[in-house]
Amino acid sequence: MTIFWLVQLQNAILRYKLHTEKEEFPSWNEFQRVLLYTPSLMNTGLWKLYYTKEHMFSETARESWSLPDLQPLPGISSPNQDSPSGQASNPDRLLQYAFVVVQHTLTSGSRRGQVVKEALDSLKMTTIRLRTTNSSVPPYSETQAYFWIQVVHAAIQSIKAIPGSSTNERSIVDIPASRISSATLNALFELNSSTWRHYYSEKVWNSIAARVEFAPPDLKPIPNVITISSQSQEQAALFKQMELSLLQSSSRLPTVECLSFQVLDRRQYD
Repeated sequence: MTIFWLVQLQNAILRYKLHTEKEEFPSWNEFQRVLLYTPSLMNTGLWKLYYTKEHMFSETARESWSLPDLQPLPGISSPNQDSPSGQASNPDRLLQYAFVVVQHTLTSGSRRGQVVKEALDSLKMTTIRLRTTNSSVPPYSETQAYFWIQVVHAAIQSIKAIPGSSTNERSIVDIPASRISSATLNALFELNSSTWRHYYSEKVWNSIAARVEFAPPDLKPIPNVITISSQSQEQAALFKQMELSLLQSSSRLPTVECLSFQVLDRRQYD
């Protein structure tokens, strides 16, 4: 039920953004307009169009995200990859998921090993369910998922290792891990959907064995700390400016995988 409403809210926000043709997502002050544009959000029985009562309140649906048994959830008629249908082909989906997992690990105080295990289990279940209705969703791979978690963790740890500014200016290292954006992390360390190619051959990366359990890199090991080219204070200021601007506006909404983990996270740790 929780993820159902999160998906409905996400769709409503995207529709409103497309309708207004704005580059940024609506602010909290515009939420009333979002409701007026998609009044179905105020229908508490909306779920009945997609789920039978037996399925919605089943043990399976209470424990984890479960797909509708009456009709599929509606998508967004737009090429925008933020739409649910577009997320399946989003090459950065695992990188985004890893960021959410690592961010929670560093800010919650929970044991990293336990969080990672539950995050991988959640991703596996969500991927299997998504693939039942959308074959374009890539199959779950333990190696690919855990690789991105390791890389993102190393990147955030690397930020902590950057020497602080010698001036009174606020630098990126002064920003808590909970507020560092994934876009900033990607820009700082040049992380993208092809980063894995520095560590894995395509044969190992896409192998069946790598899907079942984690396979170590066959090209070079994953570092514990990722170095950034040391340049002037001007570069540090640029990072700071980029971070502050990104904090004010997110470029995309969470994927279904991220929403699933966040719901699991709140239920088990809060």
